Amino acid sequence: MSELVENEDLDELELYLLQLTEKTQAGYVNYCANRAADAIASHYDKIAKSQATKIFWSLELPETLPLNEVDYCSILGNLTENAIHAVKILPENRRVIKIISSMLSEYILGLAIDNPYDGKNSQKISGQGIGLISVRNTADRYGGTMNINAENETFSVDIILYCNT
Repeated sequence: MSELVENEDLDELELYLLQLTEKTQAGYVNYCANRAADAIASHYDKIAKSQATKIFWSLELPETLPLNEVDYCSILGNLTENAIHAVKILPENRRVIKIISSMLSEYILGLAIDNPYDGKNSQKISGQGIGLISVRNTADRYGGTMNINAENETFSVDIILYCNT
């Protein structure tokens, strides 16, 4: 999936996500109206559950996003994967991730992810990890902002994308 995102192969990514969704229909949870974002959330929620991590999803997204779905799914996937990785080493009672994303207006999309971490991953905190660099580059392409905060062993990323630029 990462390769499809990197190559911006939207048709193949949509086909893959559709097949993934069809395979997981039993017990499937609908996270939002956008099928691509919904499939990403479903995929990562299963990974999180396999490591006793709880993700609280609040995805209030329309069926059609006002930006390239590959870009949005790349951001959502990268940040969710980072959060899952960060909490994996924590005691089970601390493995909780909060993800909120919605249209703030017709052409402004917001995304916020918070998770606890062990307080030691300086590369992630400084925003120098490869995934975070990719996310920042995508936010920049949309004239958006990306704020990273790490304090009190909580790591937060807040993103605003301006989709009409």
